[in-house]
Amino acid sequence: MQYQEKIPTTSDFFQDSYQDDLPDGKVIGTKGTTAIIRKGIDTEDIIAIDNGALRLQSLMIPAWGKEGIAYGPYKRSNGLAFGIF
Repeated sequence: MQYQEKIPTTSDFFQDSYQDDLPDGKVIGTKGTTAIIRKGIDTEDIIAIDNGALRLQSLMIPAWGKEGIAYGPYKRSNGLAFGIF
């Protein structure tokens, strides 16, 4: 699979501050504040951005693999970390 965006390395740092308000189901595939693409899955179209926060709502039919956000791909290496605040 070929990626057109820059693949981040372990020395890259980015912060997605969710400043762009997006309605339910319109978050996955958009660019974050540092041009990193927000990837993931949203089968029920319920992920949104509102007032500077990522909103992951409760699923109507709970199951694994139906809702989540992801960044990357990243090359596996020692010290690779992901933080949320």
